[in-house]
Amino acid sequence: MDSQRGFSLVEILIAAGISVMLAAMLVAVAHSFVGWSQRASTTANAQAALDRLGERLETETAGSWSIFVPATDALGVPNADGHELDVATEDALRRPSFRAYLYDPGAATLTEYVYGTPGATPIATGDVSTGVSAFSAINGSASALAGPLFANASIVDAEVPLQLGSAEAVGGNRLTLVRVTIGGFARDLVLASATAPTDYTVVLRYTPAP
Repeated sequence: MDSQRGFSLVEILIAAGISVMLAAMLVAVAHSFVGWSQRASTTANAQAALDRLGERLETETAGSWSIFVPATDALGVPNADGHELDVATEDALRRPSFRAYLYDPGAATLTEYVYGTPGATPIATGDVSTGVSAFSAINGSASALAGPLFANASIVDAEVPLQLGSAEAVGGNRLTLVRVTIGGFARDLVLASATAPTDYTVVLRYTPAP
């Protein structure tokens, strides 16, 4: 008759130790995967929010008469750091209207306000972008454009005064430079109003001349 040998205590302890180690490794891998998944989701959400905000600002300003960074924001606070960007446009009845995009670093929000004329009481539209960790805007100029496309260009700054009802604004080829950060991702925007020229001319030199 064959005898059956059981497991010794040492073998059982070794098997248990190996099982514990494998379980710990699986738990660590699972935690790593969950952490990676959360980071990937956070990254995707931040980039999507940045895309939406960038498209919103570009769309709003592309149809405007003027874009500018006011000396004081809509709430009367000095705006030397460029925490507010304003747009001169018109409402649905084609009446002059101003919109302000005011950044609150404490709440990490960019809130849209509307007002009839500069100095009037602003009204929040309810359009608020959240999770904005940084926002700044500065007035720029077309003559400061750089890059190979403009290497041999002679760009002249052209500001056009606009009378919007009882308010005044400046149109033309003035640019507004904006940097916005959400979730650690920053984006630079170069905004121009609808009053800016949209064409340019390239002069070619022929040899011999035509």
